[in-house]
Amino acid sequence: MKKYLSGMKRYIWIVLVCTVLAAVAGLALLKIQKPVFQVSSDLIVVAYSPSNGFDPALSANDSIGLATDYASQIMSRSVMEYVYQFDPQIHLHGYAADDLLADVITTPSATTPTVTITASATNAADAALLANDVANGFQSYIQKLRQQQLDTMRTNLTNQLNAALAQKGKIEGSLESVPSNADPHFAVYQAELNDELHTIDTLQSQLIALPTAADSQIQAVQLATANDAVPAVKRNLILELSAGIGILVGTLIMLLVIYLDDRIWSVEQVREKLQMAYLGGVSKNGKLGSNPMLPGGRVIHELADICANLRLTGTLPDQRHAPQGAILLITSPRDAEGKTTIATALATIMARGGCKVVIVDGNLRQPETHLAFGVRASEPGLANLLESKATVDNAVQRTTVPGLWLLSGGTPVNAPALLLEQKLPFVLEQLRKKADIIVLDGPSLLSGAEASILASMADGIAMVIDSRHDRLSLLQRAKEVLASVAHVPAGVILNRFPQKRHNSYYAFAYPGAMVVDGQRADNGYRSVPAPIAQDTSLLPATQSSMWPMPEPPRTATWATPAKSSLLQYAESADSQTESWKR
Repeated sequence: MKKYLSGMKRYIWIVLVCTVLAAVAGLALLKIQKPVFQVSSDLIVVAYSPSNGFDPALSANDSIGLATDYASQIMSRSVMEYVYQFDPQIHLHGYAADDLLADVITTPSATTPTVTITASATNAADAALLANDVANGFQSYIQKLRQQQLDTMRTNLTNQLNAALAQKGKIEGSLESVPSNADPHFAVYQAELNDELHTIDTLQSQLIALPTAADSQIQAVQLATANDAVPAVKRNLILELSAGIGILVGTLIMLLVIYLDDRIWSVEQVREKLQMAYLGGVSKNGKLGSNPMLPGGRVIHELADICANLRLTGTLPDQRHAPQGAILLITSPRDAEGKTTIATALATIMARGGCKVVIVDGNLRQPETHLAFGVRASEPGLANLLESKATVDNAVQRTTVPGLWLLSGGTPVNAPALLLEQKLPFVLEQLRKKADIIVLDGPSLLSGAEASILASMADGIAMVIDSRHDRLSLLQRAKEVLASVAHVPAGVILNRFPQKRHNSYYAFAYPGAMVVDGQRADNGYRSVPAPIAQDTSLLPATQSSMWPMPEPPRTATWATPAKSSLLQYAESADSQTESWKR
């Protein structure tokens, strides 16, 4: 969970970008889409009125059910065709019956016998026109149907009355033909006549009860106006939905990126994934890259902590284990990780703390350490030493930092691996006798065999990792390379680390230099290697010419005119460590 929380802080920008893009897309959609207005008219079902004498009265529940039926009936094609013919304005405004079916919806109420007719159009006036025409047209449609029903009923009653009157005439004729009242047929004809008279009276009463004209049993109680129209699509709602979709999509992308991100994003991963000692982190600082010998701000504290952690974690042995000087290899998994800058800065801090330090450019293919000191490539250098073309005294040059010497790479060598393996141990033996710490600025581990050869000769290894780009699989491969060729303590320096909070000091020594396939590498200190051969060409000419030469007074030639706060901090901090006093 901690990984995801840390990753969310790092990749929260993905959510912000997706939200902004979604909101912009919503705005573009609103501009492309034409505005749509909605307005409603209301119809009510009349349960009973005195004029509705030709059909039974409706109860409240019957009225609600009838309103529901009417709401469905309105949306039929026959009704919309009638509405289209009902008002010619619909045609004049460019609408057809199919448009009415598409732009009009009906909503019956669940508690009252009412029907709401809602129409949509590109302008408010048209929306009101459609809603009102559908309401009035459907009222006329129902009235027409009921009028037809009334006319049919009146016609039927009239036909029945005429038939009854004709039958009455026949019965009266038959009754007149009977000779006397004593005739049995007289009573029969008289009874039939009475029945016909009753039927005639009933039919006449029904005809009288029929209304002259039928009403529609539904009335428009509220017609729409253009002022009542509202936008069908609310801009704020569209923007909110777009932003919500952007947040959702951005969150999913962010979680996917966090899940797939296998970079070293925290100090804990150095311990859990790499199982290597953590020496410290260097914050992002442009001044450090431009002038590593004069770092400013919090970087000087970070570098001083790394120098102390080299001893505290056991990555660099003290004088008890390396009395003739300790060799520290600074390398990285690949190029452009900042190892040369880190190596120069650490060497500067150590020298200003009172140690005699030699920084050696071990990258013979592309020598660059001299650039960190702001000097031109000079010869002789390490390549000339290995080729027996110079002596140590002639190759090592003093820097402007008191106590710090530089052994540049010299002439570039295309294939320096064998040369380093055969001749470098004796050069390092000479440097051990004259310096407290030898800092090897080596090439990257995965660029060739040179870094592995240098690792086999070092007393400790500091692997600089760019926390922005290095993948865990790449770092594990570099760690395996180190473990297979060097059985010395190794630690990790996180370069270009995000700015940390106060009280952020952190370091730990992992038990064992490295662990590969469950086997722990030897964490003991390397003994001083003996030279492979006594190559007299590498020996100094005379004892008096051996460096370090006695340092002149610290004037403007060797240091700044006055001790800077950096120098005061480094000397005061380093003087508290016993190993740095020697």
